[in-house]
Order: sequence, then C-alpha cells, then structure tokens
Amino acid sequence: LDLAETLELPVVIHSRDATSQCIEILSGRGGMKGAFHCFSSNPEKAKRVLEMGFFISCCGQITFPNAGKLREKFARIPPEKFMLETDCPFLAPQKHRGERNEPAYMPFIAEKYAEVFNIPVEELEKITTRNAERLFFGI
Repeated sequence: LDLAETLELPVVIHSRDATSQCIEILSGRGGMKGAFHCFSSNPEKAKRVLEMGFFISCCGQITFPNAGKLREKFARIPPEKFMLETDCPFLAPQKHRGERNEPAYMPFIAEKYAEVFNIPVEELEKITTRNAERLFFGI
C-alpha cells in the first residue's frame, strides 16, 4: 500500500472474510484508488467501499444458480463503480464450472451482469471499459 501510494498506483484488494479489516486499513489512507475484486461482502460494506472511491468487481460465481443473494447485492452497485473480472484461474462461470477459468469466458460473466443491472450487454461493456480506463490509466 505504501508503494502504491508513493507511486500513485491503484491497488486491487482481495478481502475474502476480511472486508472490515481492509476497510479499516484503507480508511486511514486518503486518496488511494483501486478495486475490491471478487467482492461478496454485505451491502453496508459495499457502500463503505464505494464511499472510499473504490470500484467493486466480482467474477463467475454471479452465474451460479444459487447466487441469487449475490446478484441482489450487485444490483445495488452503480454500474459506474463496477468492474468485470475473471479471477482466473478460479470461479469459472456456470457454463464452465469446474474448469480452469480464463478471459475467454468473460462474455458469460458480462451477460449475467447486464441482466443484473438490467442494461444491454453492449452498454455494460462500454461502462466497464470506461471504468477500467479511469482506474488504471487515469483517463
């Protein structure tokens, strides 16, 4: 975190079962930018992460039949604060569940998120591309 702060680079946080602790650590570092990837925490923590200026992303588990609660959580996140990801080699989308996840499966993940956000997949692609450009390239 110190290096990212010094070099003004974004961080990608994987906070499985540690979102509260990560929020606590990051809240003392004003101005950091980044994304909480593979996010699955509750809406209150998502709200705090977004207030801190971070993006939130999730991967193939959104396509799992039993992921209804996760889809409900993500429906509350503004698409402008959302990023697509694969979490390769883990969490392949349902169509490829049990296989090694890879970027080629991103369309399956994007389609499900477009459904969650109730927008056309082409719009989701534009929004998430713009979000990635903002985060990683400052565009």
